[in-house]
Amino acid sequence: WGDGDVEGGILDSDIVDIGPSILGINRKNGNSHETFQLTHVQPPRLIKRVSPVYPAVAKKAFIDGVVSIEAVTDIYGRVVNVKVTSGHPLLRSAAVQAVKQWIYEPFIINGIPRPVSFVVDVKFKLHR
Repeated sequence: WGDGDVEGGILDSDIVDIGPSILGINRKNGNSHETFQLTHVQPPRLIKRVSPVYPAVAKKAFIDGVVSIEAVTDIYGRVVNVKVTSGHPLLRSAAVQAVKQWIYEPFIINGIPRPVSFVVDVKFKLHR
């Protein structure tokens, strides 16, 4: 491992921007589940990261890889919903447990904090 590398750890470069969505309120019917797609917007800045615990069974089986997770934050930047979109089944639970503890800078539009959804990649790499 290099300096500062932790097996199963996550680097800033592991967080992928694939176009965040802002969750807003539909003015016509008050539906708070409407999603607005924005372009050229950075996802919120991660301010608290918890590294996943590499599952022992995955280590023993020499399994590594990337787990992609769609995360939704609330107006305070806390991750309130996650959905795994891809990744090895033996790594998914560890990735989800870690991401649920992450905290982001609140996403603010016109001075109002908004929930936001985006995708993050959690990388698991065995050092052999």
